[in-house]
Amino acid sequence: MLKLNDSDRELLKMPIGELIDEAEFARRAAKCMPIIVGDACCKTAIEHGIAPWIAVLDWKCMRTDVDALTKKLLLGLVAGRPESQVYRLANPPGHLNEEALELAKELAGSKEGGVLIIDGEDDLVALAFISACSEGDLFYGQPREGIVHVKAGAKASEFARKIIANMKKT
Repeated sequence: MLKLNDSDRELLKMPIGELIDEAEFARRAAKCMPIIVGDACCKTAIEHGIAPWIAVLDWKCMRTDVDALTKKLLLGLVAGRPESQVYRLANPPGHLNEEALELAKELAGSKEGGVLIIDGEDDLVALAFISACSEGDLFYGQPREGIVHVKAGAKASEFARKIIANMKKT
């Protein structure tokens, strides 16, 4: 297990990519195979008729359990996938499970994608996917601000790897 250090915690309060609104998110996500981290973003995608290629869920929104309607909608996403495309992983708040790094590589390299259900907190799992992808589009929510679009590539991957390298093994 890797633990985020305090200086990087402050750094990650800023968006890693471009901050966009819901309409722009729907437009962009509809044109790609989106990797979507977070229950609120996944819900928004589904409401716009967009099926995430890869979805990362923890049944929470801003550290509060999602409402029953949202959970039902997201469970439909999970139920729509074969069992072989649904993964579960423990990831405590403020940490990154090292297994997430391998799983992100595996999912990003697959044609089918999948759903990763996190027991704990999904926030830092975005770093695993950003570091694993040489191309593609990742979206995650920026609380009270909008949705962040990270265009995967060398620059974003290097940034994520640097944050991960600074984490302390626990």
